[in-house]
Amino acid sequence: MAPKERSDLLTTLPGLLIAWGLPIAAMLLAIGVPHPVKTWVWVGALIWMGTASL
Repeated sequence: MAPKERSDLLTTLPGLLIAWGLPIAAMLLAIGVPHPVKTWVWVGALIWMGTASL
């Protein structure tokens, strides 16, 4: 039996960086931003990462 090829997004480095790297970078960059903007950046990043984990 041949091994099954995985085709999910997180098996490649670019996919991993898009799914997890960009939101984490945005959250870290938003630390020094005023509070309402920081909140929306964090909300968007967490929604992005939550959707990517499905």
